[in-house]
Amino acid sequence: MTALNAMIQKDLILLSMDTQVSTRTDGKIGPAYYNQKFEVLPFAKSVIAGTGDYDTIIKAMQITKRLLVRDVETLAEMLRDTLKHKELNEERRSTLYLFGYDDVSRIRAFALRSGNSFEIEDLLKEESGILVLKPELENRKEFLDLIENDSLDQVIQGFKLTMRKQKMIDEKKDVGDPERVGIGGENILCLIGENFERINMFKIDRFDDYDEQYNLALSNIHKQLDF
Repeated sequence: MTALNAMIQKDLILLSMDTQVSTRTDGKIGPAYYNQKFEVLPFAKSVIAGTGDYDTIIKAMQITKRLLVRDVETLAEMLRDTLKHKELNEERRSTLYLFGYDDVSRIRAFALRSGNSFEIEDLLKEESGILVLKPELENRKEFLDLIENDSLDQVIQGFKLTMRKQKMIDEKKDVGDPERVGIGGENILCLIGENFERINMFKIDRFDDYDEQYNLALSNIHKQLDF
């Protein structure tokens, strides 16, 4: 469960995600720990990210490191074929997102959904520019208004304000609501361009309840450890 916002702008991929990994105990969602939820794969000119079941996302990230690939399209095909033969928890849904460059240096973006047997969905066939907004805002134009700007600093500020709004909306839901995702920790932005020759990752925000949620997770850490 996570917040994931992404866009493609000219020869630029921007991906913004929070770092709080949440878990459900007795039907209520709460923080488990903080972690980065995407991984940059320079050898495949790709970034892999995911929403939903974190165990599936981690397993997919591990798989990518054992594949012989050098572009995002091949990565999507091989990851799909591998995941179809893995035993995964069918009740815990997840979606994997791949952003990157294909073998002729075109930016591509794909989604592989567990509910659809990880078949490859080409996101750029549907629309260009804004690709992902999770959780959705009621008015998608709000996101567009915030990030459609010629200034990169203003675009980054737009990603920051968008996730803060998503967090505010999410926290209005009851902790037992299955639609609540649990957004928190920090907002990490990944910026990739120029056929993967430009890679930057940096923190753009730390949520006000960072310490509170950290301490709450720490008090329950014995429930999370399973070695």
